[in-house]
Amino acid sequence: MDYFAEIPMPDFEKRVSDLVLYAMEKGTNRSLDEIEDEAIYIAKETPVYSLMGYIAIGHKQEQDKMDEYLKD
Repeated sequence: MDYFAEIPMPDFEKRVSDLVLYAMEKGTNRSLDEIEDEAIYIAKETPVYSLMGYIAIGHKQEQDKMDEYLKD
């Protein structure tokens, strides 16, 4: 497990892209620009994790924040 602690979480652009795809798959009336802006905001607010920390905690937190945004 220590090996994975050395590996960084996915880069900013990958996380933004994943959040945009996540939002589009859920279905929304928001424009792509609005979704991208929110994904950038969410990704900037995410703390730095190792890859394992991101998989266990950060990824879900980002998706939960996007879910909250899509509810409005």
